[in-house]
Amino acid sequence: MNKFIKADPILCIGCRTCMIACVVNHTGKRIFEIDPNSYDFNPRIHIVKNKNVTKPVQCHHCPKPKCLEACPFDVISLGKDSVILDEDRCTGCGFCAKACPFGAITMAEIYHPNKRVRAAAIPAPDIAAAIAIETTPAAPQEKGFFHNLSSLFGGGGKKGHKKASDVPEGTARPQPPVPSGKFSVRTIAYKCDLCAHTDTGQPACIPACPTEALSLVDPAVIAAQRAKLQAEKKAREGQSAQVKL
Repeated sequence: MNKFIKADPILCIGCRTCMIACVVNHTGKRIFEIDPNSYDFNPRIHIVKNKNVTKPVQCHHCPKPKCLEACPFDVISLGKDSVILDEDRCTGCGFCAKACPFGAITMAEIYHPNKRVRAAAIPAPDIAAAIAIETTPAAPQEKGFFHNLSSLFGGGGKKGHKKASDVPEGTARPQPPVPSGKFSVRTIAYKCDLCAHTDTGQPACIPACPTEALSLVDPAVIAAQRAKLQAEKKAREGQSAQVKL
């Protein structure tokens, strides 16, 4: 049995403090010191609400995880006491998110340092500048055989597409974000990692919850408590036997 975080829907008030604590702990910064354009806000815990209940949802670290079975790239593995997802190797296929019965895995598009560039060459994070949308003059459209054939029958290309003649010459068009060589875009799977790889090494959402709706279930602690109760029970039974004698 693995460790996991248990949520009490009766105590949860849906304040989303746990989500903020999760992001802050993984970024290593305080919430009021973070520039919203300089990082990805991707919490590994989410609040689900309906008419009658509010509940945090995060990875249950199943002993036989469906996400592990669904991953075709062996990115997910069983650790000592948790389910580990290697984000550096994740391809963003989304099979794990679809397989999770709890909806605890989310897919997120992130802007991350390009590992092909030496770390020393990457300055302080300025993602907003790195992914700035560039504008370039519209390039003249080539008129090949299929274009002329379409024009002959009055076609204008796919529905919703404008012809080159409809765009004024020299008009600047917004282009998709162009990787600067220091940052690139990729989609990865996010799930609770029990904050194992953060500075604290402990789940940040638990102490951050104002209503104590979250708690860590540790099999080792449970086993120790069970052994203690059994020892106390045997001691009481031994005392009772002596009294009867």
